[in-house]
Amino acid sequence: MKIRDVMTKTVRTVPSTATAQEAARLMEMHDVGFLPIVEEGVSAGVVTDRDLALRIVAGGRDPKKTTVAEIMTFGPGVGGKADLAELPGVATLAEDTELAEAIRFMDEKNVRRVTVHDEHYRIVGVVSRSDLPSLDDCLSDAGH
Repeated sequence: MKIRDVMTKTVRTVPSTATAQEAARLMEMHDVGFLPIVEEGVSAGVVTDRDLALRIVAGGRDPKKTTVAEIMTFGPGVGGKADLAELPGVATLAEDTELAEAIRFMDEKNVRRVTVHDEHYRIVGVVSRSDLPSLDDCLSDAGH
């Protein structure tokens, strides 16, 4: 089974130019704690409710003037050729990733959510670790 088979296909994103306040309002409106950040249509990073609390509120920054690009957990940048899975702070997987591999990745990186991208690094879904089975269950279902 592939990660595309279990991902949530409705993904709320925010442009890198959005303010922290705009991101917080989107999170509240859609009852999410995680927004992928896009720049020129591709994944640039993510912003979480924790990022807003620690980097805006605790940091004493103005949420109306600070953009999400300034506080995001960053990605490779537009046009980057790096392997996204190897970059610090980036939690994204290709849509054709096997489910067992996705579970291992999330467990090893200790991340709760990942974006799912196509071959052009456009976000096509999101997966939460709590939505996935244990690795043992996944392997036993696959006959391993």
